[in-house]
Amino acid sequence: MNISDDMYLRLINHLTNDETDDEHTEIETLLAQNQELQKEFEELRLLQEALQRNKILQQVNKAHNEIVRETKVIPLRKMQYTWLAAASVLLLCGVWGVYNYQQNRQMDALYQTYSISSGISINAVTDSLYNSGISYLQQNQLQKAIEALSESKNPEAQWYLVMAHLKDHDKKNAIITLKTITKTPHHLFSDKAGQLLKELEK
Repeated sequence: MNISDDMYLRLINHLTNDETDDEHTEIETLLAQNQELQKEFEELRLLQEALQRNKILQQVNKAHNEIVRETKVIPLRKMQYTWLAAASVLLLCGVWGVYNYQQNRQMDALYQTYSISSGISINAVTDSLYNSGISYLQQNQLQKAIEALSESKNPEAQWYLVMAHLKDHDKKNAIITLKTITKTPHHLFSDKAGQLLKELEK
C-alpha cells in the first residue's frame, strides 16, 4: 500500500504515543477500518522492535570493546574465553528477541480473537472506573486502562483487564488475572477465561 508522507508520520507518532487524544482516536478509527493501513502499522511496530534488539547488541559489543582496550596483554586462552562469552551473550539476545517476538504475536492474535468474540459493554450507571478503563482500552492508552480496570468493582472489569494486559504484551499479569476469574463463582467470563488460560499456558 502506498501511503502519503503525512500518514506515515502519523503512524510513527501513533507508535511512539507522540500525539494528541484527538489524533489518537482518529488514527485508531482509520486502522480499524483499513486492513492495509493496519499492515503498514504492524510492519512499523516490528521494525521498532528489531531496532531495539539491535541497540542491545550494539551495547554488548561496545562493552566488549572497552574490556579489550583496557586489557593491554590478554593470554590466548583468556582471549578465547572473552570472545566465547561475548558470542554467548549475542546468541542469548538473538534467542530472546525471537522468543519475545513470538510471544507478542501470540498475545496480539489472542487479543484480537477474544476481544472481538466477547464484545465490549459499557454501563455508565454502575461503575465510572470500569467505563473509563474500557474507553482507555479502546484508545490504546493501556496503562491508564490497566489502572482504572484494576480499581473497578465491576466483575466484568477483570476480563477487560486481561485484554489490556494482552495488548500490552504482559503475559504474566494476564495469566494472574485469568486465574482469578476462573476461581470466581458464576463469573460471566469464566468459560472464556479458562479457554484463554489454556492458550497462554501452552
